[in-house]
Amino acid sequence: MNDKNLWQRLLAASEAVSGMQKDTEVKGFGMNYKGISHDSVVRSARTALHSNGILAMSSVVAFEEEIFENSKVKPQHKSCYTVMTTFINADVPTEREGDPVSRNRHGWARQVCW
Repeated sequence: MNDKNLWQRLLAASEAVSGMQKDTEVKGFGMNYKGISHDSVVRSARTALHSNGILAMSSVVAFEEEIFENSKVKPQHKSCYTVMTTFINADVPTEREGDPVSRNRHGWARQVCW
């Protein structure tokens, strides 16, 4: 593709993703607000990463689950994941960078769909 290193490619991808607009309404738990949908974020990020020769791979490196019992409602589950997202230079696959990111059960789904 070109001779840019991974950091130069990530910078170019970052510059390519700009001006995202709020496209969905979030309702529930007494909150109503506008936000950017998961699909819009993934679509924009994936396009920018791929067009700059970057592959993003995610893997779960840790998982914890808690169950909260309450006599008034059914048991509540809290799931916590630690996800490692690794960015890889498509032209030089040995050039990669990754950091663990803590996410709740919703964030993990958003991470692994890349």
